[in-house]
Amino acid sequence: MQHEAPQNTDTVLAAIDTPVGSVQILNSSLANIAQDRSVAKERFANFLTPTLEQPTEIWEAEYDDGSYRQHFIKVFGMDDLGIVAFVVVQAAGHVLLDMDAKTRAELNDLRVGKLLYQEA
Repeated sequence: MQHEAPQNTDTVLAAIDTPVGSVQILNSSLANIAQDRSVAKERFANFLTPTLEQPTEIWEAEYDDGSYRQHFIKVFGMDDLGIVAFVVVQAAGHVLLDMDAKTRAELNDLRVGKLLYQEA
């Protein structure tokens, strides 16, 4: 008896144009953004999309396994403290979103690798 390989049913949720090319977001990435799907959609619309479309900076970082990933940073307001959205774009449309209040010094900790883009 021959078993068929499971088919990948993950669909492309969106294709977002960035300053360094298009990023396809898979539907399964919403689970990485938040467990609650309605919260995930809100974060997608309010933070993920603007971070990819109009980032403050984009960095390309090398990982221990030799792979490279793009890190998109978006600063929402910044005097002494600002909200920073940090998106890691992995291979095959997988993205991770992290958001936190950060100082300028803490923002520097996110700047790793090669700078690909900086907002004018």
